[in-house]
Amino acid sequence: MANSPQALKRARQAEKHRQQNASRRSAMRTYVKNTLKAIATGDKEAAVAAFKLAVPFIDRAAGRGLIHANNTPPEAAIPFALAHANFYAACREGLGARLQWLDGSGLTARELLTLDLIPRARRGLLALGIDAQEVAAWLGIIAGRVRMGQTGADWQRAFVQRHGADMTLLTGAYLERQRSGRPVHEWTL
Repeated sequence: MANSPQALKRARQAEKHRQQNASRRSAMRTYVKNTLKAIATGDKEAAVAAFKLAVPFIDRAAGRGLIHANNTPPEAAIPFALAHANFYAACREGLGARLQWLDGSGLTARELLTLDLIPRARRGLLALGIDAQEVAAWLGIIAGRVRMGQTGADWQRAFVQRHGADMTLLTGAYLERQRSGRPVHEWTL
């Protein structure tokens, strides 16, 4: 029990903040539910509109510490300057790029994809009710590229290194392999 005027004021403020936080969490959950409902109906325009309304509430809730950092979308938890630096490092260096992540650790893009992003995507897609076989198929393609270390850009560079800078030959070979339906990490030179 508060005995001093300062303690009484602190108790009043704490109760006021608790009520505000409960209201904010409730509003955030409502926006997320509305987004999930719009996605479930298959109405893309409604889903995009609901998502755009939900994002600011999620961002504010994360900034105020109302939701645990593990539940915060990465794009809301990473400062823009860091996301910008990571983006350009990945563009320059591909899967070997050294990136700063949520906990401040430095990981290669390959490690980040393997240890965090692909498992996070799998959990999120399954939580949305996407068929497990479909999730495995699509994320398996990404995981294969990471495992083999071959993206479309890597394949193009290797092709030019082996066959020269003939862009007509490169484009033809690229189209031929693309039409085969096989993922790029399975392509040969």
